Amino acid sequence: ADLIDDLPDEKAAAIVDEMPSDQQADILAALPKEEAEGILQEMDPEEAQDARNLMTYDPDTAGGIMVTEFLRYPESLTVRGVLDDLRENAETYSGYDVLYAYVVDDHQRLVGVVRLRDLLLAPNDAIVGKLMSRETVKVSADSGLDDLSDLFEKNEFFGLPVCIGDGKLVGVVKRTSFQEAMESRADKNFLAASGIL
Repeated sequence: ADLIDDLPDEKAAAIVDEMPSDQQADILAALPKEEAEGILQEMDPEEAQDARNLMTYDPDTAGGIMVTEFLRYPESLTVRGVLDDLRENAETYSGYDVLYAYVVDDHQRLVGVVRLRDLLLAPNDAIVGKLMSRETVKVSADSGLDDLSDLFEKNEFFGLPVCIGDGKLVGVVKRTSFQEAMESRADKNFLAASGIL
């Protein structure tokens, strides 16, 4: 954040634009409000809106550590449609940590999950909704780290989908992001117990 703060807004925005969404929010939240807003104004509008949304969540919740870079497809799409999308957006998706694609209804509500492996091995005319698992473990955006800990300890999930309201899919908490958040909380607790904070 200190390095970003020393740069002109335009250059800082170019760097922040390239970061994963959770890191964008963390860095911008660490800056003075005016500085962060100046950078947000120079960022890609879609990226800036994602960062603003993430900054509204408590940092020790699923919403505060989730990423908004994930794959989602309508349940009526064919495997061919998914593969075409992956090829057409290969450059964008190359920065995603992806093992699964999430399946949503017409209102962007989570209805299932499908492994990329299953998509790659399925016939081109297969429907995504027929390949997905409907038994999807999901968390609310305001779920705390302790709630996430229980789920990650009991399951070998790479990530957990994050939903708001009536099930609208808004992000994914990666296991690595959760582990970093737990380490950060432990460090803060240690410093506080030591009388340093």
